Amino acid sequence: DGFLANSTQDDFPVGEGGLREPFKMPKKTNTNDMPIYFNFRLSTDNDNYLSAAQTVQKSCSAGGPNLRFKYKAKIILKAISWLGIKPVISDTISFACPVSEIESLGINISDLTGLAGVAVFIYNQKGEVLISRLYRHDVKRSVADVFRVHVIASVGAVRSPVTTLGSTTFFHIRYDNLWICAVARHNVNAALVFEFLYRVLGLGVSYFGRFDESAVKSNFVLVYELLDEVLDFGYPQNMEVDTLKLYVTTESVRSRVEAPKITMQATGATTWRRQDISYKKNEAFVDVIEAVNLLVSAKGTVLRSDVQGQIVMRSFLSGMPECKFGLNDKLQMDHAGVDIADCQFHQCVRLGKFDVDRTISFIPPDGEFELMRYRAADNINLPFKVLPVVRERGRTVEYEVLIKANFSAKLCATNMVVTVPTPPSATTCRIKVTGAGKAKYDPEGNALVWRISRLQGLQETSLTAVVDLAPMAKPVVWSRPPISLDFQVLMFTASGLLVRFLKVFEKSNYHSVKWVRYMTKAGSYQLRYIFNMRVALVALALVAAVGAVQHAFAPGPVGHTSVESHGDVRMSAEFQPGSLYNTRRLIKVSEHVRARWMSLDAILVLRQAGVRFMDITDAQDLHNLSVTGYESTLPVELSQGDAVNKTLALLSTDLYGLVLEPFTAFHNRYYDSENGRKSSKWLQAQIEEMVETANANVTVSSVEHRFKQPSVVARIHGQSDEIVVVSAHQDSVNMWLPWFGRASGADDDGSGTVTILEALRVLLESDFAPRRTVELHWYAGEEGGLLGSQAIAKQYKDEGRKVVANLHFDMTGFWKRTEPEVIGLVADRTDPETRDLVKKLARAYTRLETREFECGYGCSDHASWNQAGFRSAMAFESDQLEANTHIHSPEDTVATLDFNHMLEFSKLAVAFAYEVGNAKAS
Repeated sequence: DGFLANSTQDDFPVGEGGLREPFKMPKKTNTNDMPIYFNFRLSTDNDNYLSAAQTVQKSCSAGGPNLRFKYKAKIILKAISWLGIKPVISDTISFACPVSEIESLGINISDLTGLAGVAVFIYNQKGEVLISRLYRHDVKRSVADVFRVHVIASVGAVRSPVTTLGSTTFFHIRYDNLWICAVARHNVNAALVFEFLYRVLGLGVSYFGRFDESAVKSNFVLVYELLDEVLDFGYPQNMEVDTLKLYVTTESVRSRVEAPKITMQATGATTWRRQDISYKKNEAFVDVIEAVNLLVSAKGTVLRSDVQGQIVMRSFLSGMPECKFGLNDKLQMDHAGVDIADCQFHQCVRLGKFDVDRTISFIPPDGEFELMRYRAADNINLPFKVLPVVRERGRTVEYEVLIKANFSAKLCATNMVVTVPTPPSATTCRIKVTGAGKAKYDPEGNALVWRISRLQGLQETSLTAVVDLAPMAKPVVWSRPPISLDFQVLMFTASGLLVRFLKVFEKSNYHSVKWVRYMTKAGSYQLRYIFNMRVALVALALVAAVGAVQHAFAPGPVGHTSVESHGDVRMSAEFQPGSLYNTRRLIKVSEHVRARWMSLDAILVLRQAGVRFMDITDAQDLHNLSVTGYESTLPVELSQGDAVNKTLALLSTDLYGLVLEPFTAFHNRYYDSENGRKSSKWLQAQIEEMVETANANVTVSSVEHRFKQPSVVARIHGQSDEIVVVSAHQDSVNMWLPWFGRASGADDDGSGTVTILEALRVLLESDFAPRRTVELHWYAGEEGGLLGSQAIAKQYKDEGRKVVANLHFDMTGFWKRTEPEVIGLVADRTDPETRDLVKKLARAYTRLETREFECGYGCSDHASWNQAGFRSAMAFESDQLEANTHIHSPEDTVATLDFNHMLEFSKLAVAFAYEVGNAKAS
């Protein structure tokens, strides 16, 4: 079944199952002055498509220049013998019809799609014509002078690659010292013209190694021969390099391929590949190359974040292999994969199959080719966290730049170059690098150039510099350009795109070896400076964060730094910072560096740099090396299986959404603000309402601190005075605007909050009556340096309470679908025996395996109990600490969470309460 359609969209019926004979093309009329489009469709129950195609062929007499029509076969029933090929689904079959025959029907061929009325010129940078090829009579040689005068010789910059002068349009691209220009007199497809020009450029590079003025002059005969082959009467023909090289050869070299084989490849279904290719070892190499583009404002707002990717394949396969290629994109993996957009494919890819099942099916060209281009703009994993701070002090400018690698410690970045712009009036520079790399001042580029040959994953490095400025009668305004990074990271993709499979099928059924490599490099990776932080000790704090400062600091507040007011900005009461804002705090960033007194501005810089710390101002005695804790006993074997499984059956994900929606609706839950206090009181009310209907002996209380937000404790009283603690933290923070910035805190740590809240619900519903007292804690002030947990751990330590063990849940809701679903266990600053017990519980009562990872100093509240000498462990949503890039921002919303993933952590909390809470007393 098929139809003919013209520009008026009128249909010409062509019969049932085939074309009606005799077949005649409609003549041009006043209402039919546009090209005729052919679209023949065949039904599955007819096999006479051959006669239909032959009918069209017979309607055109033999001889004359060829005009190609496209005939698309949807269902293939038998081979088309007169074409000499065997098509497959979605192949395009071309057959010829003389131009004279079409023009005799009154149709203007120049109106048809193509580069009609085209000429191609190649100029050098002086405007001299190196190559001039005219394809139609309506373009004269003199138009070359028009382009030279109006475009190449114009004083102003050429703003557009398309220039229309009168009725003539010039399309041009520039490459090296050449101008490549196409000329048309009709309204042609501009995208098609530019695609043709870039293909011509690619042919030149492939043939000559480079395409510049010297190459064109040395090979002008071959250039003319190529232009004659790729364009016929202004219409693009075969532009496949491999096919052209069969019969368009370099000087004094004769093609060794027989003419029939050349004809078959040039006119067949796979013009990009010969059939007689043979290799002893069949291999395919796939490179996934991504360029990361980033622009961050001085306030830390991400203005641009996207990935431009390409998949390059090198094929060394014999015969005519059929390849199938699978990626972890969202549409292919039921919205669980990477969201890739703007896909562009090599012509060998069968787009019909990709639209249906998202598999990339193709017969690859021989050698290297670009299979695919794509773009990703969501959930970008930035490879580096950079904090650039600059302070202008009269005739000096001070720089502090901290860089942290966000990828796995097993990977490393190479060839890193950090360019730090300096004012034009800079004279001398004093630079210090702490960590990896070397830096020097480049006076010509007005920049500090910091080169790092190798930076391991999760490693931190910093640069500090002081630049002296020359005295000037009239100060030159400095535009403050952003810092830029250049780098390469192997086996890392910022988009998360992964090759799931690559299958090779060939009729000889040979064995093939497939290789995949990933590489992420910098595109436009820029960060604007943070100005006027006015913190005297920022540089030392940043250096301390990478463990480089070994000398002792003075243990008291020295050299107070004034805190700049917020000017005319008036904040409502719930956004006002509390009493701690104008005080200095004793901050510890490492076990190997003594604590230092710092202002909240300096602490803010630490947080923005991703430095984990503990505020030990009110718990200094906990950090005495002589601290010892309670010697408790943990169960060796699990004995509560029946009771645990009965309680686990009561678990549900319903509570997660019911609590998180209003909990994350608070503008933020910053610990020293009215919002922080209100959110804590709201959470306490939910717990008290849950406890009211319980039969168990349960009490709920709040623990006030020196800041506004209280902690909340729910205590299930047991038979002994030993205590088992299950905990999470309730506060949230915006990294850049902690007091009044939006911080939903759904994952950090709203997820942990509702994880143990759901555990409490089912424990109460099952009438849980433990031997040991089981307490559930929701800490305040974790984002301020573990303030709430340190205060409670210190209180329990001072009162001599017998804390058996603590299991902390900080972030349990985010699962990156490109990674295995696991329970992460923090390996550092935790108790090994408690970790082993948690592993047993996970194996017995959850569906997830556990993986250990290092979290760093001051990572979360488990460190407070560990510092107080008690057993502690921490469960985390992944074995990668930086998996969720939304935290500490407005983007940390409920929509990013996986409730089924969280449910496994609620199971772990219930099992821990039963097994440890009912174990024999120590």
